[in-house]
Amino acid sequence: MSATVRRSPVPRPVTLCNDRRKVDAYARLAHLTAITTPVLFVLPGPRREYGLHHALGAPQVPVQTLLPVPQPDLAAATELARQFITAYGSYRYDQPAEAYLARLRPITSDELYQRLARSAHNSAVLATRQREQTIVVANARVIRIHDLQANAIILLVSGHQQTLHANQ
Repeated sequence: MSATVRRSPVPRPVTLCNDRRKVDAYARLAHLTAITTPVLFVLPGPRREYGLHHALGAPQVPVQTLLPVPQPDLAAATELARQFITAYGSYRYDQPAEAYLARLRPITSDELYQRLARSAHNSAVLATRQREQTIVVANARVIRIHDLQANAIILLVSGHQQTLHANQ
């Protein structure tokens, strides 16, 4: 009695002269099937790795495909961060705390909103703003992604406030 053993194909290392041809073939396959397939190159050493990088040039991989979140979600998070810093940093001495908080409500969680509400009603801060007739206009821009995880996007946002005093 004999048994037939079927072996799954084992990836073979490719030689440098075949590398470019293989990469082009995978690119055509991805284009035709709309399926992106990771390609693993097993290289014997750093010289060969350098040669492969040199032969391939800059990667043709769109950066968005490497992100753990879809690009529209990243864009929305970026805009939300910019809006929050702008709204949080802008206020007027003659504006009630409720009007200030109304701008923040749609872009904050319940927990953050409650903390902001407590600080927005701080009588000492409100009295100082009223006495100095302070008007502050903020703007913000996202500088870069600081950290990106499957469930968190941490952005570095730069805020700038222009302070005016109505009584001057």
